Amino acid sequence: GGARFGGLQLGGALAVAACAEAPTGVTAPDPPLQLTLASSIRGPCPGPATVVVTDETGLHAAVAAAAPGDVIAIDGTITLTTGFVHFQTGDVTLTCATRGSGLAADASAALFYMIVVAAPRVTVSNLLLDGRNVNQPYYSNNNGGTALGSEPRLLDNAMYCGSQTCAFLVNGTSAVVAGNYFEAASGVTGVHLQGPASDDARVERNTLVATAPIVSPAFGAIRVRDGDRMVVAHNTITGPWRNGMATASAFQLLIEMNSVGGAREFGLRLSTNAPIPTAGAVIRNNQFTGAGSAGIFAQLLCSALFVGNNLNGNAGNTGLIFNATTGANTVVGNTTVAIDNGAFDCDGDGVNDPNIIGGKGAVLHGVNLGSLVSDGMTESNVLR
Repeated sequence: GGARFGGLQLGGALAVAACAEAPTGVTAPDPPLQLTLASSIRGPCPGPATVVVTDETGLHAAVAAAAPGDVIAIDGTITLTTGFVHFQTGDVTLTCATRGSGLAADASAALFYMIVVAAPRVTVSNLLLDGRNVNQPYYSNNNGGTALGSEPRLLDNAMYCGSQTCAFLVNGTSAVVAGNYFEAASGVTGVHLQGPASDDARVERNTLVATAPIVSPAFGAIRVRDGDRMVVAHNTITGPWRNGMATASAFQLLIEMNSVGGAREFGLRLSTNAPIPTAGAVIRNNQFTGAGSAGIFAQLLCSALFVGNNLNGNAGNTGLIFNATTGANTVVGNTTVAIDNGAFDCDGDGVNDPNIIGGKGAVLHGVNLGSLVSDGMTESNVLR
């Protein structure tokens, strides 16, 4: 055990409240965060802690005084009323002292963030994060490509998302977002990584659930862009996200072993709001089903490989759409309807490079997609 910054432990009070029965005829309140999301936390609290905190004053003091290598552990639920948790020292971990501990934001505080990371190699793990009263519960920014905020780690947390995002990482070189549970009832986008430098970022083994329609046409439950060698793998996405995944300007991108169900438009939307084509992507062994328009839609895409994907059960049995700004892409094993309007010169030799679609499914050409695939506008001058 480490030092302890004052405050009351909340576990006992929550346990008593959980056993109380609502009077007849009175609607029971929503269950507290600890009871609805606790089962989504993966693994025990890591420990040992350098310091254990139980209230907001102690938390801010511990973060401000942290040295590289410190582990700050939260015991109970800390409600933020005076400001977000701001990491300006690198190689620090924020985690739980007891399983089910975490952060919430008071509605009257009008906070934009709960956690802001502006230092390298900061880890936030194994916490319950109630971001329903903020815009962005978690925000990491490495300040235009310097070491600040690089290599962030968001691991094994359970989160109610904010009114705009779940987690927003800017220039997150070598970022890892893994093992988390995210639940969104509103917003623009889910886990969102953008550059200009998001190289070697990984989004893996997360569960993202939308409980109400998410509106932005260019974004999705997972949005990755502006990086080389990015990996999106083994994620589960359900509910009415506008798109399950939405990517742009990503080179040597790997998307594999994901399960996406129920997106309002596309399970995977490639290269939205992109200034340059995406090239060299591998999309393999995923399941995209139940989408309102098609399993996959691609634009500004060259030299991608699609293999082993299950694209059954989408609107009109449409598994895949290539629009005119695609070329030299290869699809192996198509069993659904594919629309191929590709007419793009990927290598600049003056000749359009055809897409190659193999399999038993029908391939249609010259289909007028109309407003179905228009990018629309982004909802923020920050998110893109």
